[in-house]
Amino acid sequence: ALKLAKTSIEQCNPKTVHECETISIQGFPYGLPRLITVTGHMAAPKVPILHPSYGIVMDSDILDITTTNGNSGSPVLDGDGHVIGILWGGFVKSGHSLAVPLESVRLALLGYWEE
Repeated sequence: ALKLAKTSIEQCNPKTVHECETISIQGFPYGLPRLITVTGHMAAPKVPILHPSYGIVMDSDILDITTTNGNSGSPVLDGDGHVIGILWGGFVKSGHSLAVPLESVRLALLGYWEE
């Protein structure tokens, strides 16, 4: 089981990338039977982005991690291995991906349990 982070990572300053905390994702791209870990940094936290399938605006963390089919739903981990979000997509022909911040996941679950 993975542990949840207490807070999310703040935006990294691109001019001082060496000071940014490394994040990673773990998943099974293309249905591969082994765990794949990709590392990168938080490019921008909590950016409102229109979800192409659902037509709703979601706060999304933009990650400088290249992902592929099968990575959606992967946990996004901080440097201590704690979950800070869930990967939901990426930009076509780009080295950036999108994750739902853990705070948004918590709010959605609270709303679900209250119903």
